[in-house]
Amino acid sequence: MTSPPFITVLITAHDRRDFIFDAIKSVISQDFPRDKYEIILVKYQIDNEEEIDRKLESMKIRVINTNEKSLGAKIALGAEEAKGEIIAFLEDDDLFLDGKLNRIYEVFKDNEIGFYHNEMRFVNINNEEIKGETNFRKRMISRFNIYFKNDLMIKDVSFWEKIPQLSTSIFAFNNSSISIRRNVICNFRKVYKLSKYNYSIDHIHFLLSLEYGYKNAVDKKTFTNYRVHSSSTMNKKAQSINEYFEYALHITENQLYNLELIEKFYKVEKINKLLNLIKECIYLSMLNEEDFLGVKTDIRKKISIILNLISKSMDYFYSPGQFLSYLYILAPFSIRKYIFEKYIIKKI
Repeated sequence: MTSPPFITVLITAHDRRDFIFDAIKSVISQDFPRDKYEIILVKYQIDNEEEIDRKLESMKIRVINTNEKSLGAKIALGAEEAKGEIIAFLEDDDLFLDGKLNRIYEVFKDNEIGFYHNEMRFVNINNEEIKGETNFRKRMISRFNIYFKNDLMIKDVSFWEKIPQLSTSIFAFNNSSISIRRNVICNFRKVYKLSKYNYSIDHIHFLLSLEYGYKNAVDKKTFTNYRVHSSSTMNKKAQSINEYFEYALHITENQLYNLELIEKFYKVEKINKLLNLIKECIYLSMLNEEDFLGVKTDIRKKISIILNLISKSMDYFYSPGQFLSYLYILAPFSIRKYIFEKYIIKKI
């Protein structure tokens, strides 16, 4: 059963204004009928922006100013005001590439699909490709080529729970590469409204679509430029090992908090196994981060989590690199510290 969907492009912005008009241009320049989509911009309120707001409204963009700081709360607010059945996310520093709205329109004609993720290019502030990051993703996704048909992989929760770490870290990465049915956000609005900061919101989209009973679709085609720059989360610079792991621990703690909101407010039925496995993956990272910050952790906990992940998923078979990461986490702290200082900290 198919039906043509109306699309809301939901642009979110906090305190950056440098790229907003580039993001908007990447939408309105699409070869897609303007009467089949709308644009809503939800932005953190900054003083003296009346002129910017007037310009945006003259471009037929609905502007919502808010004091909400978290990305999830901005998304909940935008979804409440949206007219579209489909919400296509775009953060203010990223760009849509040609053909994206057409692809979203075609994918969501399938009423069984609730979540869609397209591939991305990593680019710098000048929109020049960072080939190492882009190529890494291509290699990871190529392992799943047998599951793609016409560049799409469409699967229900029974498939995704077999690859818990890759499900969200690879196939639900970057909000600007994600589109979701509006009814998913509205049904689970408490999770979005109460989420902290910007961490794991893409995980939440992925999981809640499955909990609602939809299938999730992943596209091998590239329709987003993901901009990495000095104020982006991915490019956070650390001056020391301690600073790096304090920041990493801050992220993982908030990822866990956001995911735990799902079970706090809703009775989870379909994603129970997948959600618990993803939380265990995050908790394993947290134990490693705490080691570097001088918190004594129990190696038996690590072993127990790793054995559980291997026994309940196919992740080990798909990713030899994941197996090596397990060995790294189980290695004595002195060895991990040496590897981190010699091979990792230089790249941060």
